[in-house]
Amino acid sequence: MMGRYPHFGSRPGATDEKIIDEVMANFDVTEFSDRNYQTLSGGERQRVNFARVLAQLWRDGSAQAASSCRYLFLDEPLTFLDIRHQIDFMKKIRAFADAPDAVIVGVVHDLNLAARFADHLVLLNDARVVANGTAAEVLTTERIEDVFGVRPTFIRSGDSGVHFIFN
Repeated sequence: MMGRYPHFGSRPGATDEKIIDEVMANFDVTEFSDRNYQTLSGGERQRVNFARVLAQLWRDGSAQAASSCRYLFLDEPLTFLDIRHQIDFMKKIRAFADAPDAVIVGVVHDLNLAARFADHLVLLNDARVVANGTAAEVLTTERIEDVFGVRPTFIRSGDSGVHFIFN
């Protein structure tokens, strides 16, 4: 409910309760609702944190609620998550980003996940922009070698685009 604090006065309402239930189910954390946060593992805490953040941005479906843009900034959101939960999280954030009123900016170091899920990439090196654009425009062999010092091998995949293997 902490994510809903900006949306209610002294007490949460029925809409807040409904949104909390939806977000907890969406992030598969309903089973943690009666547990102390301190007893959760790092990955479980991360998933609860996602649910709390999304609860703040979640729409209840009313026309009035959709009148403003929602912004979500993520800094290494995949920390502590196993690969299953990383992919699951990225799919859910991708679905959230498809809403016409949502803007998401995230920092992700996994080039495979960035290429698969991002609309627009900005590649940085020493705090300077090296390139920006689509994954195909930004993640070239030369740029990856220049920035990261490793040579990528590109493997095309029908369902998720390109995968990188680093030599």
